[in-house]
Amino acid sequence: MSPHITKGTCVWVKEIVKGSPEAFVQGTVAEFVAGKGYTVVLADGTERLVREVDCAPANPEGLTAPDNCHLIHISEAAILMNLRSRFADKRIYTYTGEILVALNPFELLPIYGVESMGAYPNKALGLAEPHAYAMAEEAFRTFLATSLSQSLVVSGESGAGKTETNKHLMHYLAWRSKSEHVGNDLAETIIAVNPILESFGNAKTSRNNNSSRFGKFVKISVRERAVGVARPGAVLGA
Repeated sequence: MSPHITKGTCVWVKEIVKGSPEAFVQGTVAEFVAGKGYTVVLADGTERLVREVDCAPANPEGLTAPDNCHLIHISEAAILMNLRSRFADKRIYTYTGEILVALNPFELLPIYGVESMGAYPNKALGLAEPHAYAMAEEAFRTFLATSLSQSLVVSGESGAGKTETNKHLMHYLAWRSKSEHVGNDLAETIIAVNPILESFGNAKTSRNNNSSRFGKFVKISVRERAVGVARPGAVLGA
């Protein structure tokens, strides 16, 4: 790493204690020895010799950002700490550029519904609080501007919240299109197809009852251009 991290800088280093729940621990650089690495003093006063590639500067205490790319120092440890700090404040969504990272809170938060949706129409990504609604809005606006199909990829391990995220995306698109007569129950109807999908080989896991063995593809048809009094962007079905 060049230039070298200066003496007295607060840094993150990989945790090497077996069984520790932490992936990284914080310490302070005591010195740098060429060819060996950094001597780091940990919070408990112990010293540890750390390879140069395993030592990363920490951001100022209390600093968080809605986009990981906006952090002063960017590293695996810094990103994990930013996500942890935001999650502790019930802010489960964080951007990494144009990617939205979602942490499943395993509880119902008051950040969904029409009142929350109202903060996102016609706003570019990053101008409002990170949210699944913001991603749906970006796809919707881009579709209207280009008349080209848009894709939203939702990925994660079993229990990460993929099914719920898809519901929020579809609810927003139905609301945004002003096609309530088509879209009110659109998301619920699609999700209700899950039992049929399960019968074709998917199975519940120890973490949830939804299909987690295979990918799902949901196609939502949207009106490309105005027809009579019907405006472009209206959801036609799925």
